[in-house]
Amino acid sequence: MCDELGDMEYLRAYVRDKTPSCMIDDPSKGCGDKEVEFIKKWSDKNIADVSKELNRLNGMKSAKLAPDLLRWQRQRLGLLRQFEKKLQSAGTAHAEL
Repeated sequence: MCDELGDMEYLRAYVRDKTPSCMIDDPSKGCGDKEVEFIKKWSDKNIADVSKELNRLNGMKSAKLAPDLLRWQRQRLGLLRQFEKKLQSAGTAHAEL
């Protein structure tokens, strides 16, 4: 077992965080209903809103959450990171024009 990640649940969470199955560009594949609704809600937000929510959720990482809430927190973080990356690259592309 990996000493850095501790027990198997942390290892699974780490792998899930690094390999999201739900992609914001194609939510019809690999996304649950909750994730699809989250993507719809956040698709029109700007980079400042996304960064603020990322900071808020990252600040909650040390909180003791029930397993289902912890999983949802991680899913939202993964989706928001995708939005952040997309918005940053769109901003870079726009700046180049």
